[in-house]
Amino acid sequence: MKITSKIRAIVTDNPTTMQKMRDIIELRCFVHAINLIS
Repeated sequence: MKITSKIRAIVTDNPTTMQKMRDIIELRCFVHAINLIS
């Protein structure tokens, strides 16, 4: 795998829609982590 497929970043300026997107992505990562633990 190339390193570019392993790096993810979000750069925003704090509008409400960007904050909501960040929350959705964090929730998705949390659910994935729980799946890996179980």
